[in-house]
Amino acid sequence: MRFALALLLLAPDASWNGRVVDLTRLELLRSFGPWKTSTLSPAGQALGIYSGNSIVLVDVKSGNRLRSLDGHEAHLHDSGWSRDGRFFASTGYDGKVRFWEVASGRCLGVVAPHAGYACSVALSSDGRLAATGGSADAFVKLFETAGGREIRSIATRGGATYTLGFTGDGRYLVGVQADGQMRTWRVADGVEVAAVAPKGGYVHTSAFSRDGRWLAYPSVNGAILLADTAEWSEAGADPARPRRVRGFEGHPGGAGFLAFHPAGRHLVSSGADGAVRIWELSTGKRVHALTPNAGGSHSWMPPSKPPTASHLPSGENASALTPCPWPPRKATSSQARVP
Repeated sequence: MRFALALLLLAPDASWNGRVVDLTRLELLRSFGPWKTSTLSPAGQALGIYSGNSIVLVDVKSGNRLRSLDGHEAHLHDSGWSRDGRFFASTGYDGKVRFWEVASGRCLGVVAPHAGYACSVALSSDGRLAATGGSADAFVKLFETAGGREIRSIATRGGATYTLGFTGDGRYLVGVQADGQMRTWRVADGVEVAAVAPKGGYVHTSAFSRDGRWLAYPSVNGAILLADTAEWSEAGADPARPRRVRGFEGHPGGAGFLAFHPAGRHLVSSGADGAVRIWELSTGKRVHALTPNAGGSHSWMPPSKPPTASHLPSGENASALTPCPWPPRKATSSQARVP
């Protein structure tokens, strides 16, 4: 079986270099960098690498620099792509969120949505809408990317919002929050329609497939669960009770990071056991496993080439640079209050 995945792996020498690994033979092919953290486009063709206050867009295959997105006045914290790869959003410790047109590098809008900085950002499939989650407040906000007009402010119950993602049809927004719950809000009116939390544990991460249909998230026993969000848009469907289409064995101690192959046939996970595992969605079977650095969870990204390729770009662990607590702590009253 030959398919590509792009991972961020913790380099033991702290060199911060990006590396390309052959998945078939698990051999290092080449290296480029350095970078501290980065985000891969949905099609896997470009990396957005954080370089101080700027984002440098890099061609994954060649390692060549494409362009730089400049404007933040402090280091970067989070970023996200539209699913067609045409638009990009970034958040920084300057408290600003910027929306970009990738082809031209033009900034489409700038907002300062939260007390503190925006802990998370996500773009809708077409890049028309952006969602941000606060680090020091309990708000999730929606904006038009062209101009930055605020559409809606949602006062949530969970404190800081660590991750955000739109469903494929754009009707729902899913976020993982500081109280360990994964919440779903209806985009049209901001109403919370679901809150999922494993008994006795946290949901600390989640991932959407490229088309926004499949949602993967870990359970407290280390397994990974897969839900079909397309059902949420059908008459009678209930996002508050997502049907678990399939479960994966997962990782002892829990899965730390998740990502889908762009073709939607495979899911990748990394966990507290230090392993990186590749799963077949249709069967739930594990088809590959790596243990690049035992004893810690690694962050990674989806495939860098079409499903027939066999190369794996890898780089540094971003989780160590994330000030939002991991695993999440229970939200305090100060986190949850409305300022």
